[in-house]
Amino acid sequence: MPVLSFTYLNFYSINFHIKGVYTLMNSHKKWLRYVVAAILIIMAMGLRIWPLGGLELRIPWVTFYPAVMAAALYGGFSTGLLATFLSIMAVLFWSPTGEPFIDDPGDWLGIAVFSFNGILISLMSGAMFKAKDRATAAREQAEAAKEQAEAANRSKSEFLSNMSHELRTPLNGILGYAQILKRNKKLTTMQRDGLNIIDNSGKHLLTLINDILDMSKIEAGKMELYHSPVHFQTFLDSIGGVIRMRAEERNVFFQFEAPRPLPIGVSMDEKRLRQVLINLLGNSVKFTQQGTVTLRVTTIGAVYTKDDVQQQMIRFEVEDTGVGMTPDELNSIFLAFEQVGDKKAQQAGTGLGLAISRRLVELMGGDLEVKSEKGQGSIFWFESTFQLVEVAAQTEEDRKQVIGYKGERRTLLVVDDKRENRLVMVGMLEPLGFEIILAENGQEEVDKAQEIRPDLILTDLIMPVKTGFEAVLEIRQIPTVKDTPIIAVSASVFSDDQNKSQIAGCDAFIPKPVDEQRLQVLLQEQLQLEWVYDEEEVGEAESQNSDEEQPLVAPPAAELEVLYELAMLGSMKDIRDRALQLEELDDKYISFSRKLQSLAKGFEDEKIVALVEQYLKEEQ
Repeated sequence: MPVLSFTYLNFYSINFHIKGVYTLMNSHKKWLRYVVAAILIIMAMGLRIWPLGGLELRIPWVTFYPAVMAAALYGGFSTGLLATFLSIMAVLFWSPTGEPFIDDPGDWLGIAVFSFNGILISLMSGAMFKAKDRATAAREQAEAAKEQAEAANRSKSEFLSNMSHELRTPLNGILGYAQILKRNKKLTTMQRDGLNIIDNSGKHLLTLINDILDMSKIEAGKMELYHSPVHFQTFLDSIGGVIRMRAEERNVFFQFEAPRPLPIGVSMDEKRLRQVLINLLGNSVKFTQQGTVTLRVTTIGAVYTKDDVQQQMIRFEVEDTGVGMTPDELNSIFLAFEQVGDKKAQQAGTGLGLAISRRLVELMGGDLEVKSEKGQGSIFWFESTFQLVEVAAQTEEDRKQVIGYKGERRTLLVVDDKRENRLVMVGMLEPLGFEIILAENGQEEVDKAQEIRPDLILTDLIMPVKTGFEAVLEIRQIPTVKDTPIIAVSASVFSDDQNKSQIAGCDAFIPKPVDEQRLQVLLQEQLQLEWVYDEEEVGEAESQNSDEEQPLVAPPAAELEVLYELAMLGSMKDIRDRALQLEELDDKYISFSRKLQSLAKGFEDEKIVALVEQYLKEEQ
């Protein structure tokens, strides 16, 4: 028993001293371990001669236990086992006094105990080595997996960046010219509707691209919110306008409800909250064959003050009378790339919208929840707290079309290596009175900036010969043009590219496809412009109202019968389409057509039936 206690005491005390040694030396070759074991045993034998020679033949194992421990800790199981064997051989066949250590039967028991302890020490050391090797292997595997994941993420980010850039470039042409052509006041209703379809289709594709990029940001933990003051009712009206158009296309009625007064101004990330609401409402419209989609916005509790700022909790609900979901479907709807419900409707999305919306709501401090019953519809809702701020109400001018600016003519340098992108900028800016100078690469940008000294530069960032980054850096070093406002216009929308453009010296950034209104805001800020607005729009609206007030001229009986059947079926979309055809048929039907369109937009099917019946009776 004393021998065993001595063994464990020495094992744990020597472990702390030897551990550092074997950690530094564990990279040596395996055969070196056995050499070290032999040297340790020879040292133990030497210690029995001096300075422990006075012990003579008493306590034969006093120097061999530490030697075995040290060998086992250094080399593991096999090294400890060899040290144990060499120690026993030394005791049996060697003696510091010339007389054998073994001189009575009890000494053989000591050999047995020493052998057992030596094997036990070797096993424990071997287990330590294996655990260490497993930990090292696991750490190496983890590091390798981490490197592979980082490489995969870099490849994915590069792929997404390239994909986004390549898709945004043609979209810039599509959406850009849709905005330019919609300015034409001589467009027929059918032509304007066609341009709206082009515009909405392009924006839908842009939304899909942004969803994929947003999911990538969320996975990388790089999604952030950027708050700004927003006129709340104007924000909600804009969302209602977008969804109402989608609902009308599917003969679904959209309604907005605010049971209690809403705050006027709130601080929010307008882009992200819009993204969440548009996604929830869009899904409701998509999965509702007939009935109603409702956006309900309610204040929760009273306004309270925190950190000297007034705050208000607001609840957003999206309710529909659509197909609903089963409990199993509810469990998977928030997973990325998961879609439930009607297979035909599933084809209209990526399955990312709800996953992204849930993460965005969480960033806003809320939880996106859902309640649904198969065949009865669904309700999605979330609550979030917003800071209340003062904002100016949207003026009439904010809704008017810009047709020019006051003051002297300004010169803009537009730089882009793609001809279609340059033409889009020319189409947007030249009608406003700007003189446009074009350049195709960064070197031309620098040269023409020095030559003409423009009032402002609009530059792409990724171009041949010299990039936009390099051109801006060089322009900022030229005394004559270093203070020229520069706006980066790029299809590279990752935050790194935007940050690089700011570091290079750009004053602002606008992504492609270029939004005309956003571009006008930036030009106004950078050039201190005072816009001139189209005053004829009000006159046109009044003219349209007067047209509707004029006596209605009904179309032929055959057309009325078709309209009657459509009204009885409740097909509002088909009625609107038929009404547009009446305008193309003859100008005298314009008043009747617009009356029908107005009723159809409000889903006033009974009034449509009454109107058509009235003129059918007159025909008879």
